[in-house]
Amino acid sequence: MGAVAQKRWQFFSGVLAPILLAIVGTLLTVGSFIVWSTSRNDDAALSRQTSLVTHILNDQQNLVASEQEDVAAWDDAVEAVQLNFDLDWIEHNLGLGMYDYFGHNRSYLLNPQLRPVYAMRDGVTVDPKVFETERDTLEPLAQRLREINWRGALAAYINGASNKVPNILDVVLIEGQPAIVSLMPIVTDSGDIEQGPGLEYIHITAQFLDAELAAEMTDLLLLEGARFSTTADVTGDETTHAIRNLVGQPIAYFAWKPDRPGARIYSETAPAIGGAVIMAAVIITILVLRLRRSTAQLEAGRASAQHLAYHDALTGLGNRVMFEERMRGAIERIKPNGEKTALLLLDLDRFKQVNDTLGHEAGDELIIQVAQRIRPLVRDADSLARLGGDEFAIVAENITSNSDIAALCNRIVQGIRKPFDLKAGQAFVGVSIGVSIADGNQADSAELTRKADIALYEAKGGGRNQYKIFEDRMNDVVQRRLSIEADLRAALLAEDQLSVTYAPIIRNEGSELLGVEAKINWHHPELGDIDSDVFLPIAETSGLIEIVCDIVLRDAFMVGAQSPGKLMAVRVFSAQLRNPNFFDKVFSLIGTTNMRPGDLELEIGEKMLSEAEEIASTNLRKFRQAGIRIALGDFGTGFTSLRLLQQFQVDRIKIDRSFIAELAQSPDPEAITHAVVWLARAIGVEVSADGVDTVEQKEFLTRMGCMSFQGELFSPSGQAAWLRVAARDEEAKPTQSPVELKDIEMWDNAS
Repeated sequence: MGAVAQKRWQFFSGVLAPILLAIVGTLLTVGSFIVWSTSRNDDAALSRQTSLVTHILNDQQNLVASEQEDVAAWDDAVEAVQLNFDLDWIEHNLGLGMYDYFGHNRSYLLNPQLRPVYAMRDGVTVDPKVFETERDTLEPLAQRLREINWRGALAAYINGASNKVPNILDVVLIEGQPAIVSLMPIVTDSGDIEQGPGLEYIHITAQFLDAELAAEMTDLLLLEGARFSTTADVTGDETTHAIRNLVGQPIAYFAWKPDRPGARIYSETAPAIGGAVIMAAVIITILVLRLRRSTAQLEAGRASAQHLAYHDALTGLGNRVMFEERMRGAIERIKPNGEKTALLLLDLDRFKQVNDTLGHEAGDELIIQVAQRIRPLVRDADSLARLGGDEFAIVAENITSNSDIAALCNRIVQGIRKPFDLKAGQAFVGVSIGVSIADGNQADSAELTRKADIALYEAKGGGRNQYKIFEDRMNDVVQRRLSIEADLRAALLAEDQLSVTYAPIIRNEGSELLGVEAKINWHHPELGDIDSDVFLPIAETSGLIEIVCDIVLRDAFMVGAQSPGKLMAVRVFSAQLRNPNFFDKVFSLIGTTNMRPGDLELEIGEKMLSEAEEIASTNLRKFRQAGIRIALGDFGTGFTSLRLLQQFQVDRIKIDRSFIAELAQSPDPEAITHAVVWLARAIGVEVSADGVDTVEQKEFLTRMGCMSFQGELFSPSGQAAWLRVAARDEEAKPTQSPVELKDIEMWDNAS
């Protein structure tokens, strides 16, 4: 071998070959990496597109059912179909309307015997007999809907136990073309029209999976060549997604040309790689950067999914999963004889009324604003979570004393009681808080939650808009409440334990019997007499108060009808005033008993007046317009404003008995009494005092300007004591004698 050839060989073997090998190796490595990376990106893109297609198709099915519900779950539909069979109404709303407004291609109405009584195809009303061509496909679905209605689904919706209208939603072939079909009973939305299972008409609507819908999905998802097909055959680089019916059988397929970002990258970079090693290095760098970006996006997606798993989507607060983890961690960190951990359970007061009056959007807006108000009130180290609905929870660690928790609870209560400005209007709510505190000797999350629940129940039972810290006695209180509630239910069935008595209302320093106040009494067969202040609040929280008060109303109207001209005062509660039928119920009883409306006085609590909602306010105004008097009881314990007193035209205010009882011990009740009397005089409202048990109290209240009285002093035994005191006191020479004992005894005998 010559020297030149040897040098060439040395250059080739020593320099060029390694370079060539490096280039080839680099190209192979880069090429392999590109193939792997592009394939992975294509798979990820296809997976993402398939997920979006699935989501949109599911949404489209749900949309068909939702559009159908707008016309099928409607009192007007029941009247037009089941009661009157108004064909024009049916055609406009259940037929052509489904095509014109929603783009549905088929609409059928079946009678209770599943025979067609109306049919629409592609915007044209046709002979119902055309249903026979599709009966084999649609009748089994109608039978299935009828079956679930028989099993109670229809009754559950009508009775309010479920907010979901019974519905069958499926994908079928109609005339060889795939379609979304929805079947729904024609059903009342208010529950005012009685319907039994098997008597309802069934509405069927269908929307074809056609080229128009495929075009909409193409625009929405930025797909290419989207189409529906009844076969899985594909052309070129198409891919398909199976659309299955209720039993999992593929009925149709959605085909499209998937986006292949990896393939595009490969086609763009391959020429450059083949052109030069330098360009290959550049391409490798670009791919690495893109890979890093893709990885970052995947990581961001993973982080977003993890965030959603642990956070409430509406408020951004931690959800129940995060809350339970935080609470377990906080309990594990508790050290014996060290700082404490507190659990606070929060429940909004009157949130349901906001939802009912202003709508669910307002309810969601309110929840967001509540979260925004609470968040700055807690420490950064505390865990605030929304458990669901209007329930929130706080885990506060490193608590040194109960006063820390009390301060936090007070901040929250004061913060929530301020008005909320919503798009739909202003809303007023409160918050009840139950607190349980754990130290090193108690480290069980279930027990901590149970005690906080009990404390929350105590806070709600005590008048709401307050907080309670768990005490051991609350266990006994809860058990006693449950026992009294059970016994009260039994008493309502027994009919011999509850009775109505009448307390005199005295005017003119005791010489005139203005009337009486009806009071409910419960004589328990084992416990004896149970104070109404004990069992009436339990009746309120357990939903029994209207039943108990119906007993009082019926008896009071019968007794009041026998003594025209005498006032009959009856206490009413929030649940009654919030009942839109309460006014009609009262006047039905008035008509039955022949009692005069002008002799009736309805007494409401001060707090009830300040929190009166739309229905309650309407009832109060209707009672006033009908000539019925309104009395405001427990005055001085709430937050009634002068505006409310004038707005509802209150006839009488009763100074709460707690102030009367403390007249001798403290100057504050005296000052409050004096202020109330002057306020009442200013707006022309009568002032009454409740709980007058002694002659001294009566005389003081008379000097203060009270116009009428109630209390033990005016019972038969109290009247006798009054007369004895007056006889012994030579200086006391009343110009008028007390009301005759026989007048008071008449009301005792009436009960």
